[in-house]
Amino acid sequence: MSTKNKKIQPVDSLRQKLKLDDLGQSSNSADNQLIEGNIRRYFETTGAREDIAGRHLSVCFHKRSTGLKAVLLAKGHVLREIPHKELVDFFVHPAIAGLFGIEKKVVAKINGYLEDYAGSVAVPVIDLRVVIGPGTDGIAARALLGNGNHQGIPIEKLIQYFTKP
Repeated sequence: MSTKNKKIQPVDSLRQKLKLDDLGQSSNSADNQLIEGNIRRYFETTGAREDIAGRHLSVCFHKRSTGLKAVLLAKGHVLREIPHKELVDFFVHPAIAGLFGIEKKVVAKINGYLEDYAGSVAVPVIDLRVVIGPGTDGIAARALLGNGNHQGIPIEKLIQYFTKP
């Protein structure tokens, strides 16, 4: 068969057929399981590397004047700052983590979520911290507000934000 007769589908068409979103995850009902699995994998591998049980780790995101900052916490204490490149591993499966531009997309999604959430609770974005870590029934997320209050964030809502185009 000659190459002239082969129909080459554009990337957008393939993306639509495979139902891939900006972060490369399927956009069907399995989003929660996929992203929660990626987060669990991150805690397990990072815990092994840091010599700490993954169940004791969490990641805190916040926006500062110089940009997004993420830190790795162990039992609530800061272990180290997480570089943006490593944030890709937190949300995305390693098989697609190397895709061109994925780091910028992940950082933009986190920044957007922080801004939107801060606006919804009427707190300046620099006073908001979002912490994600292992919970009793899977992955848990909570918002720490600048006024000392905190509130749970349904992980499904967080994942829904990250998987929307």
